[in-house]
Amino acid sequence: RMVDKIQPLIEDLIRECGYCLVYCGHTLGASAATLAAILLRSRARIPHLAKDANDQRVRVYAFGSPPILDHDSAVAAASFCTSIVNSADIVPRSIVANLMVFMEFLRIVHLRLLEQGMNPTGPQS
Repeated sequence: RMVDKIQPLIEDLIRECGYCLVYCGHTLGASAATLAAILLRSRARIPHLAKDANDQRVRVYAFGSPPILDHDSAVAAASFCTSIVNSADIVPRSIVANLMVFMEFLRIVHLRLLEQGMNPTGPQS
């Protein structure tokens, strides 16, 4: 809805005035910024932006964005989207595959504690 509302204004500013559009967001805002830029750059929305993958008139700086794109979409957006991730931030790494690895790690830790005669049932034990 947001893109529908701003598209006419953005299109005029980019095409007629030569302005650039920079989206910037953090976490959920970064995801929204990325998706809005992808929508604006699509052929159906603003065709002249979709023609050139290296067109820099619409850019995104996404700080700590959760994973919202599949691999192919992320590669396609790489020319106009910059993702900045803090090395300790778990939100950008919160994908199902990493969750499965973490759960396996916790299972192994639990088994080792049981081998040592400890049965953790809560945070204090």
